[in-house]
Amino acid sequence: ALLAVSTPVILINEAHFGPGFNKLITDITTPSLIIFDEFEKVYDFNSYRDDDTSQDESGNAAPKKSVANLLTLMDGVFTSTHKRLFLLTTNKTYLPDALLSRPSRIRYIKDFTDLSTDSILEVLEDTVTNKKLIPGLITLLKGLEVITIDIVKSVAEEANLYNTADLDFFEI
Repeated sequence: ALLAVSTPVILINEAHFGPGFNKLITDITTPSLIIFDEFEKVYDFNSYRDDDTSQDESGNAAPKKSVANLLTLMDGVFTSTHKRLFLLTTNKTYLPDALLSRPSRIRYIKDFTDLSTDSILEVLEDTVTNKKLIPGLITLLKGLEVITIDIVKSVAEEANLYNTADLDFFEI
């Protein structure tokens, strides 16, 4: 019998800063995947500072929304006794030096480009009910500026709903 093993996945889509957030993540004792979706939108790259405080209008110390604590958390991957994989998605090809300066922070950068015709065909074969529509849908998709799996799946869904690959229909 196979033993099913699941890995906890934590999706971070709001900015969290400070020791409380780091403690929450470091207290996880099972191997886990922490995904920072659209990292550049959640954690403003321009907010990076080397310290965690700034001054408010009165000159008093005030917490700064920075990614410094997050970077500290990422630096702890090798010293932690529990495995954590951090996955950051971004729509920008630029990453600040603070993220790239240490190999322990960002190990791999994968740049995704448009899907190949073979990949498009594979998704359409799996998702389109009326297979006769597929050649027209490939023509439609190849004319787009950007071709992602989400776009292919959405086009397939519309084709299934309306049983069409008509270019004029999809212009709408």
